[in-house]
Amino acid sequence: MKFPTEEIRGFESPLGYRAFAQGLDQCVQAGTAVEEPPEADYVVGDVVGGRWFKDTATGRTWRLVAPAGGFAGIWEQVFVS
Repeated sequence: MKFPTEEIRGFESPLGYRAFAQGLDQCVQAGTAVEEPPEADYVVGDVVGGRWFKDTATGRTWRLVAPAGGFAGIWEQVFVS
């Protein structure tokens, strides 16, 4: 799987989320991504937490936040200074 670089604002289903997360795990295994520890105080809007992944080709960091309750989950680029 190629490292995904398009934001996702809500997964269509839990199955879709799981398939996406498995794809990221495959990227880590293939060396196209590295999973990193998230910054505990990183918050965008009301969304906290998630798993962080660095794209080894670009050095950009992204986070995956699982669906929970009425929240459909996200995949977005992380901006830290």
